[in-house]
Amino acid sequence: MGAVAAPRSSLLPPEAGLRVKRRAVSAVALAIPLEEPLDGLRRRLAAAGGDARGAVLADLVEDDLCEVEGALRSVTRYLATVGKALGELEAGRGRLLRLALEGGPMEELERLESTLASLRRRLARVAVRLPP
Repeated sequence: MGAVAAPRSSLLPPEAGLRVKRRAVSAVALAIPLEEPLDGLRRRLAAAGGDARGAVLADLVEDDLCEVEGALRSVTRYLATVGKALGELEAGRGRLLRLALEGGPMEELERLESTLASLRRRLARVAVRLPP
């Protein structure tokens, strides 16, 4: 993955005159470069007497990480779209209502929630396979 731009301090332009409490993390900044990130885990599992189940478990963890990354990207895109609309002087009622009523990335958030739960369970299964 390439360089990551630092998240903006506010979605609203300074001339809006509003103070916004913002607690968000750029999903791009959290993105995990998945070229070969689990090779270390696969080696540790093999060294701990790993079998085919351990290899499959590592593959499932990798799949979960990819799913989480995709869902976070969708949420980030939606937030960027909303931020851009709020910053545009010509963005009117219709555009903002469309953004509000379309629901945004709700499906991705549900997928994110279930995938994170799955990832946590699988991490626990990986942890018990490794030496202390």
